[in-house]
Amino acid sequence: MAGAQPDDPDVISVVIPTTRPSVDDLIISLMWGSLVPDEIIVVSNEVRPHTPGVTLVSFDSSTQPYGVGDAGLRRDIGADVASGDIVIFQDDDQIAPTDMVGMAVEIVERDGFCWGHHRFIDFDAHAPADLYDMDPSLGRSREASPNRWHGWQSSYAGNLAIRRDLFWETGGFDLGYLGYHGSEDQQLGRRLSGGTLETYVHEPPFAWHPENDVFHSVPKTNIMGAHRMVRTAINGMDFFVCEECPCRKPVDVDSLTRSERVIIPYSRSDFSITKERL
Repeated sequence: MAGAQPDDPDVISVVIPTTRPSVDDLIISLMWGSLVPDEIIVVSNEVRPHTPGVTLVSFDSSTQPYGVGDAGLRRDIGADVASGDIVIFQDDDQIAPTDMVGMAVEIVERDGFCWGHHRFIDFDAHAPADLYDMDPSLGRSREASPNRWHGWQSSYAGNLAIRRDLFWETGGFDLGYLGYHGSEDQQLGRRLSGGTLETYVHEPPFAWHPENDVFHSVPKTNIMGAHRMVRTAINGMDFFVCEECPCRKPVDVDSLTRSERVIIPYSRSDFSITKERL
């Protein structure tokens, strides 16, 4: 049709749940990519990035536990405040290859979401910039082999790209894991599988991951004191809940992970959120 304009390109947000100062190395690698995201959101109460142009988001709550096993919560908060049509979740100890964002976006625009891959490598032996265009075969694969179907257990949120509306339609990350940390990404993978219980692991995109753990800052937390735990059912699932502070842990993690629904959904009303452009 005469005068028709092409569709506007998708806005891309990268969300990084952060307790490690090494996040600046990831941010810089993203800014050197062949496709630079429209915004980079660092969700942290502990770390203030030095790289300009980043959005720093901090948070607090008197009802939801945080500071222990809260990466899923930080990802939910980042996706909540993001302006992007596509959200890419990355972990704060990684380095992004030059084509990572572009490849992730290409798959998401086709399929709606993309579980990426990781390659482990000795960060002490390589400067961050050396990894931008390094062949992935020089690193150790996280999976036996990528670019094929795996079980839902291979869903890993450290390299997940997804349409923001689909993320929330699927329920986001379940806050039932707060205080425990583990399997919230696998539970999301089960829900995204559409009943097949399979996850396709792509490479590319992939991210470089250190062989050894990288320094964490001491997390700020509202889980404190001597706990008085009682067993309580929340939305049909049993938890141990503290009567003195927001501390909470699932009684049966396996049942929580195999749930086909979100047990404790994210709600912005549970949090005070501060957003700052650096």
